[in-house]
Order: sequence, then C-alpha cells, then structure tokens
Amino acid sequence: MFKLLCLLCGASIFLSTVVAILVPSLGRHSGLEIVQYSHAGRWKGIFTHKNTLGPWAAICLFLYTVLLLDRSVSIVLGFTVLACSALCLLLSESVTSIVMFIFMISFYLFLNLRRIATPELFLVMVTSVLIFAVLIPPFVSDDLFQIFGRSSDLTGRTDLWSVAIDVFYEAPFLGQGYGLAGGKIFNGLALALISASTTGPDSGYLITILETGIIGIVLLFTPIIYCISCGFRQCTLSFKRNNVTQAALCIALGVLVLAFTEGTAFGPTSSMGSLCLTWFVILLVAQVESEKRKRAHYKEQNA
Repeated sequence: MFKLLCLLCGASIFLSTVVAILVPSLGRHSGLEIVQYSHAGRWKGIFTHKNTLGPWAAICLFLYTVLLLDRSVSIVLGFTVLACSALCLLLSESVTSIVMFIFMISFYLFLNLRRIATPELFLVMVTSVLIFAVLIPPFVSDDLFQIFGRSSDLTGRTDLWSVAIDVFYEAPFLGQGYGLAGGKIFNGLALALISASTTGPDSGYLITILETGIIGIVLLFTPIIYCISCGFRQCTLSFKRNNVTQAALCIALGVLVLAFTEGTAFGPTSSMGSLCLTWFVILLVAQVESEKRKRAHYKEQNA
C-alpha cells in the first residue's frame, strides 16, 4: 500500500510538471477564473487549484527525500520526482504547503536525532525548540509572512475565521449540516461584516466544526488521535527504525498543520483530502500489523 501510494504521488507530480510546462493553458492558472484571477501564472498541474497541487507536491517531496535517504528507490527516479516536486511546490506558491514540508522534514530529523543523541542532549534540544517556538514568532511574524509574500491576516482568512466563530454558535453541537459550511448563514454574515462572499472559512478545523458541530469534530478526531498515538508508540518506544511508520507519522502531523488554512484537508470527496486521510489509515494498518507480529512472537515463545 505504501509503495503504491508513493508511485501514485510521483506519477501525479510528474504529470503535473509536464502539463504545466508543455500545456500552460491547462497546467497553470490563466487569470480568467471567476475567483482566482489573482493566481494567474501559478502552477496547478493536473489539479484544479494551486492549493491542491501544493500539498501533493509537499508530501511527494518529503516522501522521495526519505526514500532516497533510505536507498529505497532508484537514484534516477528519486531525483526526477524530487525535481518535479520542488518545481510544483515553489511555482504553485502555496505557502501553507511549504510550511507543511518544512514541518514534516523537521519532525523526521527530530525522530532520528532521538536515536543518536544522549537523553540529556535530546532534552536540551527539545527544550530549546519549544522556547524558540513560543517566544520568537510573536516578534518576527510579520517579517516571516513578508518572506513568503503574504500578510499576517493570511490572505484574509483571519476575517473569515472570525465570521466562522459567530456562525458556530448558531448550532454548536450538530452544526449546520455536512457540506453547508459556506451556506446561507455563513455567506450572509461574511457579506455583512467583511463584504466578502466565499465557499467557506478556509480551515479544515472550522469547516468540520461548522458542518458537524462539537459532536462531529469529536467523532473525527478520536480515530485521528488514536492513529497518531499508534504512530508515536511505534516510533518512540522502540529504537528499531520503521521507515514507513516514520514517514506516515510525519505526513499525518503535517496534515494537521495543513488543515489550519486549507478547508479540504479532511474532505474525503477531494483528491487532497483523500490523500491526507490515507496516511492515518496507514498508521492504523501499521499498528494492526505490529500487534499481529507481537501475538505471533508470543505464541512462538509459549509453544
């Protein structure tokens, strides 16, 4: 399953690169779209939007980096896909996807540093990172956004999020109904408060809680948290390296980062949502396989 997914990601990104270069009228935003005129020239590949290509490229870039480091893929194939992924990620100009990739590769290094560092050094590193993450960003957040060519309001998303919070209180427990995050109530308030019409609040978390309420988000995140905890147990309680679980855990956590500003991260009806949710399934399958091996080993010892 993992190998097939890697091949699917690689093929999708390679085709996206070819289409964007050879058939730009299809592979790039033309500027003629109704609400996407500001994205003219940005790559979207074989997908419908740059913010779909971006996460695919980020995941593929991370995957093939790990595969090359582990020598699990041929050098020619690996570097070809890496080059295509980097082009798609940068030329789609999806900032959230770039942040997602940085997070995934950082967490992967974090997991592997734990294996070679002494407990004392590892504790110092973790503490330093946490202090940096809490104290530094508030002082440099505007400068960081400017590096990516974005404003601190996340391209107007923060205004939409404030509207979403108001809509949430209309039906906090069961929500507005599946697929209705950008419905009449939300659009009415968005027009009244910020003079904008939109399809939703551009956040997977807010869309989930608006559509299904507190009950829905609890039902969604209970299995997600379980899958992540399974991944953590396999990656941290054992010093035996498991490349598939490590990669799946890093991507699953990256999806949680992506969902802050991408509404379809948890949507099973979209290509991006299906790709994102698959990594939680891989973690669950890895846990089931691990339990089977443990039971088989236990039976052998007691035979």
